Amino acid sequence: MSHSGELYEDGQKESIGYWDGDPSEAVGVTCALIVHYSFSENTVLNRQKCDRNDVEKFKKHLGRYARVFETSEHKSDVLNLISSEHRLRRTFNLRTDEEPELLFLFIVTHGDKDGYMETHFEHEYFTVNDVYERLKQNRILQNALKLIFISACRGDIRDDIIQSMRNANVVESKNVVPSQTIEQGTDTNINAVRVTAEPNRENFITMFASVEGTVALDSNEGSFIGESFCACLNSLEKDVSIVEFLTRIMFCIDRELNRFYGYGETPEVKIFKHRELTITKKVAESYDPVHLTLSNVNYDWISDKMKHILKRKAHFYISYQSKDGLNVSNLQDLLRSNFGLQVKQHDCLKTLALSISAKSEEEDGCVFIFIVAQLRTEEKTGEIFAKIDDEFIPIKRILYTSIGPNTGNWIGKPKLFVFLNSSEASTSRDNYYDVCQVYKESDFTRSGTIHAGLLSLILPQQNAVKFFNGELEEYTKSGKMRTSTFQQFFTDVQRKAINTFEIKPMVISTLEMMLGMSFPCQTVAKNFILTGVYNNVRVLRSALSNMYIGFLRGSARAAHSRPEIMAIECMLADSDQAHVGRVEKSIVELKCEYTVFIISAHAGWGASALTQILTSRASEEERKITNVNLSNDNEFYKALNYCNKDYKALFQQYWQLKGQPRPFGGNELIVLDNLDGLRSAELESMLKMVRQMAKDRVCLMISMWPKSEEIVEKSLQGICPVTIVHINHASRENQIALLESRIGGCVQRDAIESILEEIERAGAGDLTEKIGSLEHLATFPNLTGQESVNIYALSKHVFNLTVEMVLHRVIGLTPMSGKYQKYRKEHTKQLSILSQSYFCDTPVKNDIETNLEHYGIVRVLKSRVDVLSKTLAAYLCLSEGLISLKQIRKMPHEKRKILESMWNDKEQLNEESD
Repeated sequence: MSHSGELYEDGQKESIGYWDGDPSEAVGVTCALIVHYSFSENTVLNRQKCDRNDVEKFKKHLGRYARVFETSEHKSDVLNLISSEHRLRRTFNLRTDEEPELLFLFIVTHGDKDGYMETHFEHEYFTVNDVYERLKQNRILQNALKLIFISACRGDIRDDIIQSMRNANVVESKNVVPSQTIEQGTDTNINAVRVTAEPNRENFITMFASVEGTVALDSNEGSFIGESFCACLNSLEKDVSIVEFLTRIMFCIDRELNRFYGYGETPEVKIFKHRELTITKKVAESYDPVHLTLSNVNYDWISDKMKHILKRKAHFYISYQSKDGLNVSNLQDLLRSNFGLQVKQHDCLKTLALSISAKSEEEDGCVFIFIVAQLRTEEKTGEIFAKIDDEFIPIKRILYTSIGPNTGNWIGKPKLFVFLNSSEASTSRDNYYDVCQVYKESDFTRSGTIHAGLLSLILPQQNAVKFFNGELEEYTKSGKMRTSTFQQFFTDVQRKAINTFEIKPMVISTLEMMLGMSFPCQTVAKNFILTGVYNNVRVLRSALSNMYIGFLRGSARAAHSRPEIMAIECMLADSDQAHVGRVEKSIVELKCEYTVFIISAHAGWGASALTQILTSRASEEERKITNVNLSNDNEFYKALNYCNKDYKALFQQYWQLKGQPRPFGGNELIVLDNLDGLRSAELESMLKMVRQMAKDRVCLMISMWPKSEEIVEKSLQGICPVTIVHINHASRENQIALLESRIGGCVQRDAIESILEEIERAGAGDLTEKIGSLEHLATFPNLTGQESVNIYALSKHVFNLTVEMVLHRVIGLTPMSGKYQKYRKEHTKQLSILSQSYFCDTPVKNDIETNLEHYGIVRVLKSRVDVLSKTLAAYLCLSEGLISLKQIRKMPHEKRKILESMWNDKEQLNEESD
């Protein structure tokens, strides 16, 4: 059962990466120690096969870069090995002039709460703190970066994927407690967010497979953390920082393992100040573009049901006696102006806890919590406390407000905590109390474990607020914010922070996605012009504010919201000049005027997204918003069958079917998305009710395709003015901004501009002009890592995502649905034939389905085909073999250009595959 260990050497070692962001500073001597226990003689705990696979994978993937030693010795031998310079040198064959620059330490075994880790020798265990203390004692490891990976249970709670249908298939076990069944209103799960100061020393980074109190899982293939470590190391498409690499491991565990089983583990990373390490992409032996690209790892601000969740808030707790008031005020201004955060300050912890746990809104995408208070450690346990009012409480009490079972509001969404040390505290006391929340799925929720998504920065130095404020301001002024993530920012701040004796600066993360600092620019709201009554920017500002947004009504929110309105004004300035003289309406006149807004755009141009953004603004005025997607809202169709004459009865019936019964009030905002989705008989009934609502001055917004806007205009003629918002092509500047926000990382602006220019030269510029296709383009694997972009492969990627989105939105199908492939095949065939008709300029056959505009590729006007995306139409023709090269050469230049580019790139792919 025991063996003395084995050194695995595989010839000359390559460098795994480089230091300080400088590729010339290659990582030197690297050692990897694998401590593992198979429990092969224990029938209950036996993990022999898993153990063997873990060891072999670590050897295989690290053997090129590190001297790898694996052992299953007694705890005393293991602890002596890591603490003794002599034993470490002998074990890893280190010369007298060699010292490790990087140490990987993997511990794979069974464990329990409070850092206990078992060996497979009877009644023998050691703790994580034992490991920390022994590593500190070894002289030649003082300056080495120590990366510790621990796969061992830390309790008996099993992390379930909450708000996911997978939970229905989970097999229960008497040995674990499912996280979704933890009794609410208790502290059973509070230690999952416990923060201790250990090891309280620089150059330590620890990744636990699971948070405190929960189980770590494995299979016959190996431990979850082992499988994911090797998969990520073997699939890097670019150089990544160690923080991003660890985030990718967490992402891999969540997406590839937890979601497969419906339960799993939530890794936790604990980071102390360290020398900046970059893992080079050269370590990847193969690259699977489907799963682990940077664009997939980035947080996308989209719910599981494809709804935007763009709201973000910042909550502050600061003592009213604190001397940091001015610095905090400056910090809050920075957050508002650069991140679009709604900032709220709380006088006591009770209101803070309530705001985080119970008062978040469905459209919220992330939350920041800033605690300005005195910090210290508890002597016996090393746990970190904050002084709230007159009492020191463990900071886990504050962190606990954002996770389950305390609340379900923030599952799957980033939760950022910043603890800034202050020497002052107020004199009043307000005790924290628990708030419970039932997990509830909605259009705006994301599935995930209750423990994932936390990212915490702890700065214990005396001038913490001023220091943090200065670093954030430097990031915004220097432009770093555009390409950086909050993980990177937090570790950069930590690296510059001052060490204190009691607590060292630390970053703790269970956030399994990279959170870019450049929050989603609401690009769709910046690319439109107005026609109709309100075609002046000044009128736009007033109309939007008076109709439903409430930006300029003198509320406390108005001043903070004004920059976004001004941004729209700047974007519209050029197109507006021609109308300024023609339309002169005063603000007073506008307040008395009513209009129905129509958002008009083809599929994929962002009409629904713009509608959602504007309605989210309306919620700030506390309007009652009803957003109906007329393409696939079954409850609305049922209500329409019951009540097709009176709009109040219709919506009351609809709300009843949705389980939200209420009367039709006087503060309603009705949003009808995809009016084109109604059949002719239903459309006529709906237009009658639209006329009724317009007569009664019900706040109304309708989105539709351009071909249908005239129907509504005529229907409302003589009743009220109509304001039509046409969404234009995204400008080059906004294309770059969106790609920067989606791709993130260290991608240079010049590289993005070069990609866009190359796509345009190939004749595929329509892929970058529409918001929908631009979003899909941003997820193309290795977009910025290739010498040139293959237009055929790129179009295939965009088309596949378009099909997935349309079938989900219009029919409610996912790739896992039984009828998905059938509809995909039928629609692809029909779209291909229509695309061929466009390029060959032939009439549409009678048996061809023509109502396929949801795809935003082609549309039929009488018997002829008009193209909405020439690039995707060209891809369909060539992928289905409907056009020959001979035919292409006879076509006019405006059609031939994209087809020739596509043909050449398709041939290149065929040659590479051969």
